[in-house]
Amino acid sequence: MTITITKGDTVDFSLVNDTIDGGKRTGVTLTSGVMDYALAVQLSPDINSKHANFYQYFKDKVDNIDNPAKYDYFAYADANGNQRVVGIPWVLDSTWKSIQNKQETYVITNFQEYMRPTIENTLNNLGASFFSKDTSPS
Repeated sequence: MTITITKGDTVDFSLVNDTIDGGKRTGVTLTSGVMDYALAVQLSPDINSKHANFYQYFKDKVDNIDNPAKYDYFAYADANGNQRVVGIPWVLDSTWKSIQNKQETYVITNFQEYMRPTIENTLNNLGASFFSKDTSPS
């Protein structure tokens, strides 16, 4: 599987070993395109130690070259809005999933006006863009 890094995309992915640097990344927003080592280490000074921790799990992806300057990186915003930098070889390729914005329609057949604030608050809390339309028979 090819990993496509596009700034602004929302993605899910896991690292080659999630016990080292947290669990699965779900619905994170990419805050950069592909970046080189020089920029990555400026944004995340601990790149070298992360490379050392992950290397045994991805060395086959970089032809066993133990040098963090020899591959590319990208950045994403975590759930708290903090920017995190990840080496592309650290990603478990089979878990990379680009999330497409999709549209879903729900029909509430027993809608009552008192439900509106709860429904709208829930949708707002989920970050959903929505509108409502009365489709009752006249």
